[in-house]
Amino acid sequence: FCAVAFAVAILLVPWQDIFESVNGYPFIDRSVYADYFRYQTNVLEYVQFDSFIRYISAEFLWHFTVGALVNDLGVPIDIVFGVISFLVLLVFARIVLVHAGLRWVPLLLNPLVVDLTFSQLRMALAIAILGIAYLAKDRSRILALALCATAPFIHTAAVIFIAIHMAVHGARWGTGRLGRGQLFELFGLLAIGALISILVGPLREAVLSSLGDRRADYYDMSSSVAYSIFWVSLLVPFCLGYRNLLRYDFVRYTVVILSLVGVNLLHGGYSTRFLAATFPFIIASVAKIRGNVSAPVVSAFIAYAALQWLYWLRILGE
Repeated sequence: FCAVAFAVAILLVPWQDIFESVNGYPFIDRSVYADYFRYQTNVLEYVQFDSFIRYISAEFLWHFTVGALVNDLGVPIDIVFGVISFLVLLVFARIVLVHAGLRWVPLLLNPLVVDLTFSQLRMALAIAILGIAYLAKDRSRILALALCATAPFIHTAAVIFIAIHMAVHGARWGTGRLGRGQLFELFGLLAIGALISILVGPLREAVLSSLGDRRADYYDMSSSVAYSIFWVSLLVPFCLGYRNLLRYDFVRYTVVILSLVGVNLLHGGYSTRFLAATFPFIIASVAKIRGNVSAPVVSAFIAYAALQWLYWLRILGE
């Protein structure tokens, strides 16, 4: 009930109007998707699906499902987008409730989550599906695997998040297999984050070209040093408290993401959507920090969120 109430409450806020009033233009990704499904030719009508990989790289299920709902069944596009937004908010709230508790749920009210939920709808849907898989994995492994298999056909980036999840479990298995301690596992997680940063950064064109992906030529999407440095600094308490914190799978996942963000600083990589997509896990991980560093970290997290809102609302940064 709490997760549903949170999702409904956030959904009722006129985020589109607020964003447009402070920026002078609507959510960019949302507008692109709405225009595409309303007025443009669906890519399924002209893309050649000559291989299995092509179904993933063309994100077949996104075009098929939303296209069928809007153009064949006549469902208003805003209703479709609203359902996606509600689903991702519900899943995010549920993850935080399960791992941290009710008092941590309000921290999901962050510009990163708002942009993901109400603008980056294709990514939001894929992440929501993966989130449901994560929540279902202990009850039904078959359902979780089926959802994981579905998500890449919505957004190819789902492959990255699935790979991170597998690598996190692989690091734990490998650490135990080699008879090494948690410090070894910590360095392994940091290395995984660094490797993925390089693969989706400097090597991105080569990887996508080898898959025949249409986005092999891409524009600069780097995140600023000023924006990313806070998230990188969060690695410090996790590294200091690794003995207690690494027993949680979502903390290990968070360490990989924050490591990825840190290495992105070195080559100008794009971190924002990684942070948005994993935000409930970051909150849950912060909630598990104990000792004298807990209060300063939580206070900094809240203060930085307030700063994010000041920039999002254009109160600062003009």
